[in-house]
Amino acid sequence: EENKTMHVPRRKDKNPGGRCLYTLKMVVLFLSLVNVAFFIMQMMSTGDARCNKIDLYSTNKLLGELKIEEWKEKVPTIVSNMNTALKTPMRWRPFVYFHTRKCGGSSVRSIVYQMAQRANITDNNLWIPCAGHRPCVPFSLPDPKQDAVIYGGHLNFMHMTNIMREVKERQNLLQETGTLSLENGENVTYHKLEDSYPVFDCVTTIRPTVKRVVSCWNYRFNLPRKPKGFPLPRSNELEPQDFANLLPKAYDQYGGGCNNEMARVFGSSVDETHINTLSPSDPRFVQELDNIASRISKCFILRVDRCEDSNKIIEHFIPWMRGTDMCSRHANSKGQSSDEVSEEAGAVILEQNYIDELIFNLGEDLFEKQLERATSS
Repeated sequence: EENKTMHVPRRKDKNPGGRCLYTLKMVVLFLSLVNVAFFIMQMMSTGDARCNKIDLYSTNKLLGELKIEEWKEKVPTIVSNMNTALKTPMRWRPFVYFHTRKCGGSSVRSIVYQMAQRANITDNNLWIPCAGHRPCVPFSLPDPKQDAVIYGGHLNFMHMTNIMREVKERQNLLQETGTLSLENGENVTYHKLEDSYPVFDCVTTIRPTVKRVVSCWNYRFNLPRKPKGFPLPRSNELEPQDFANLLPKAYDQYGGGCNNEMARVFGSSVDETHINTLSPSDPRFVQELDNIASRISKCFILRVDRCEDSNKIIEHFIPWMRGTDMCSRHANSKGQSSDEVSEEAGAVILEQNYIDELIFNLGEDLFEKQLERATSS
């Protein structure tokens, strides 16, 4: 009897194009890393003192791109698993607006306050600088003793997380435990600090990196009301090398720079000089990128330049803010049509804000998937 080969039908790939594109990206990245490694080995063999710096910078850039691709692959799952915010913010699960500078944040902060009033949340339960009876000190920090239900301002994600861990009910925070056998054979149980457990609902705003930095520069460094030493030249008067020289060194009257806003809000450091000069040459660059990606992925994403779509995200995910119209206002808008910078200057800005650009790309995907879920429900 003739041998017969059984034909087993292959499972049809639902997204062959996407799978091929992802595989191609990984192959290109791997080959790039091989080329970088070969180049570095050549430099090391000749005793070039620059090799260690180039090794770290070039490798971290490539690893950073790979890390963001990993996060973007997870976006559909992240968004599908996102819970809507509480119908009314509570002390055990407050609502936090992380105000990213020059991303339409002042407008959103005012909207958050208005909607809180409409939801009958009193001022003594709010921590929103420049709103209600709160002093207009935008870069101040919350008093943990107040224990508000809504926070909104220039806050750092981990600072707020630590406040919540300090003052909120422990049963809502320390739910994860682990076990370990000691050397003497005794088993012990301990609390684990899981970054994945949500201690608040949160929202933030994003904006294309170059536009954000240019807007920050002109608003913080060019306005005549600034103290002695200002104003600096407007963005359209600067050459690319001027941005390269000034951006990592210039700070406004509050001690803030314009580089790396996403790291300033969602990063692990509050050292302003470290944040403003953060680049792939930092040994912890990839780990910090991963931390920032993890934290911003827990928040609802809004875009002032996509105000109607942002309204839909609010309508679906934030019940107590339903009826918000982000298209009706735009505070602190001092931009001019002539503020556009050259392509070369934009490239310098992106190089200085490499971590921000990677996070903005992730934020775009989060925004689109949140919008998709909001409009399909």
